[in-house]
Amino acid sequence: MRLSLQLMFVFSLSLVIALAGLVQADVKAQFETLFGAEVKRVSATPDPADDVELAGQLLNAAKGTSDQPEMRDHLCDYAYALGSRDISGYPVAVEAMQLIAENTPAKAAESEAKIVLLYQRGYERATGEKKAEAGQQYLDYLLTQADEKIIIKDYSEAMNLLRKARPVAIAIKSDQRESIQGKIDTYTQLAIAAGRVDTAQKKIKANPWDKATHSQLVELYVTDMDDPAKAALHLELGGDEVQKKMIPLAVKPVTDMDEAGALALADYYEGLSKKGINITKAAMLTRSKAYYEQYLSLHTDEDVQRTAASLNHKRVSDTLAKLEIEMGGVKRAEAADAKTLELLVYVDPARDGQRGRWTRVGDAIKADRGGFTELPRLRPPVRIEGLHYNLKVRFTRDSGDGSVGIVFPVGDSQVSYVMNLFPQGAAGLSDVGGRGAAENATRKDVSLTNGKVTNLDITVKAEEDGTAAIAISFEGRSVVEWKGRQADLSVNNLVSPGERKVVALIAFGSGVTFTNVKLKMLSGKADAFEKIVDRATKIESLKAAEKDKGNNRDDERREREKMIEDFIKGRRGKAN
Repeated sequence: MRLSLQLMFVFSLSLVIALAGLVQADVKAQFETLFGAEVKRVSATPDPADDVELAGQLLNAAKGTSDQPEMRDHLCDYAYALGSRDISGYPVAVEAMQLIAENTPAKAAESEAKIVLLYQRGYERATGEKKAEAGQQYLDYLLTQADEKIIIKDYSEAMNLLRKARPVAIAIKSDQRESIQGKIDTYTQLAIAAGRVDTAQKKIKANPWDKATHSQLVELYVTDMDDPAKAALHLELGGDEVQKKMIPLAVKPVTDMDEAGALALADYYEGLSKKGINITKAAMLTRSKAYYEQYLSLHTDEDVQRTAASLNHKRVSDTLAKLEIEMGGVKRAEAADAKTLELLVYVDPARDGQRGRWTRVGDAIKADRGGFTELPRLRPPVRIEGLHYNLKVRFTRDSGDGSVGIVFPVGDSQVSYVMNLFPQGAAGLSDVGGRGAAENATRKDVSLTNGKVTNLDITVKAEEDGTAAIAISFEGRSVVEWKGRQADLSVNNLVSPGERKVVALIAFGSGVTFTNVKLKMLSGKADAFEKIVDRATKIESLKAAEKDKGNNRDDERREREKMIEDFIKGRRGKAN
């Protein structure tokens, strides 16, 4: 049964008007008023098709209520309930839970558990040819979740997911059976290392002056845990002279290294790769490779030093490639080969904000409105090693009337797309042939509205012959279709992130919240050179943001009270 005209009217009119003025305090009553009758109608029919269709409509409604988080989550819960009534609705149900997990960190674990349950139910209920298909979907999700847990070092939950995955892989005769067992073996060893860290931390808590335990933690953090920042915390009482020299350098971004530092760290990490389990060796080689690449990008003279570094870089790269094959797909860092990668999950504003004030609020990254003397710029720590890719950027300009932009690589060049430039509304690629966005042929004016979510879609196709094509849509409308020589594209020093293969977010005279920066490689791969920000950090950032809002409200209240007080005093003065 198709959805009634009444429902379509509800979605086209009620969502635009009623949800815009929604009162958060009574979400359930509002939902019942808007959608209750239709939910009851589809629930009463034996055909699940109308349930699935309504689930899709509720999910679309949820996507449009970003400023009403309680209603968004409530809509998603119903989309999940209705979509899960038939296997054809599973994609809708999964997307609904993912929307909650992405926007409400406190509910992420519950949402992920519901997705696992849904895939499990689909697999258990499927028969015949559909059994293998449902099993592969279930398996893919379990493995993806396990990889994410490994990245944030939640080894216990990762093991649970992998152990669920293995019997499914065996039952459907998946080619991934051996690699899953390899992951279980490898990550079990990492879990043991993590247990050693916990034990050592307890010893430090009992005796803060225990030098031997501090040294043990330095070694564990710099190798097995691959976390030089935490290793650095124990250098005052632990570590040898080499570690005291190298680890503080390793804490800094790779792109901040000068020639001497990059070469020293490349050699240091290659040395660390000679011992430990395979995944630790791979992590050390990955860092060594990145430092060699930084050195080669700085040392451009064709001399003995560059030749030696090039040979060392090749040796490290070849060793890493062989090791990754041997590991059978077990990786510590996430690569985006043919997958969508959310860049913001890797962002530490204190580390990656190159100019201006940037903060994390849950999964989002905010740029404070800067003055005329600064141009806030942030570089997510992900390197794009491919010629063809797609970027989807979602942001909201919160304040100001200035511009917002994104810098991105195009083959051997780099360019930015900037919106709302002066003259008001000018937008385009900058620079093309040495001309800015307001002056070159890519200019096509767009307008940004404060408080309105904006979606930007960028597709880059660079070719080996030095040509490239760039297609950009703004809110679903094509605004750029450029083809030409990569050499004609450039960025000025104000917006350049200092490294060609990365993306950068920029703002000028605007307060901006970036909700998503999603990268999908169409060829090649992308590598994150920092770790995913853990959930605890995201939750703390949300608490801090709420506290700031409270402080701001208090400041506004005190300011109003003072204005009233001054006004009354002024009136009394005149009366006297």
